[in-house]
Amino acid sequence: MRNFLEIGDLFPEEMKSKNYILYKRIIHYEDGTTKDIIILRDTAHDKVMMSNDEADVITCEDFLNNANGDVLILGLGIGFVVFPLLEDTLIKSIDIIEIDEGVIEMVSPIIKEKDIYNKVNIFHGSAFDYYNNIEKKYDTIWIDIWEDVREKELKEAKLLMDGYKGLLNPNGYIDYWTLDKFRIKYGIQ
Repeated sequence: MRNFLEIGDLFPEEMKSKNYILYKRIIHYEDGTTKDIIILRDTAHDKVMMSNDEADVITCEDFLNNANGDVLILGLGIGFVVFPLLEDTLIKSIDIIEIDEGVIEMVSPIIKEKDIYNKVNIFHGSAFDYYNNIEKKYDTIWIDIWEDVREKELKEAKLLMDGYKGLLNPNGYIDYWTLDKFRIKYGIQ
């Protein structure tokens, strides 16, 4: 079982791009402990896209525990699912597709600094188009391009799952963020 890393020390207090701001907040718990939370906010729509808070950690645990071999991740965010995979010998490569250049500019240097085995490749592009341009096969595919769970995202997730299944090796693992919430809400098996 892999553990998420504390990434608060990896990021500066604040970073900005054209469409996003990435900033750090300290959470104080009742037991006296604290945690640095990294927040990625879409400034154009004034909404949080990703953080490393407990809710986001829980929704990504299945991916983290099942990832192996060649990994494809759709959506870079703050990269917190990437860090635990960097030194894992079961992970051969990590390809990441991110649509926003500003997110790539902010987060990729931090990932690259920790990528001592040169496993990570980050590509600028849309997850909805990218599968048409890939010939590589993957052992693990993780789709995390949404900030919320609604019916629209469910339809998009099904479209992406269908498109990317063709890139999955036999016995490979494909999943998307909050799949369990979608299954419960919409009665999907």
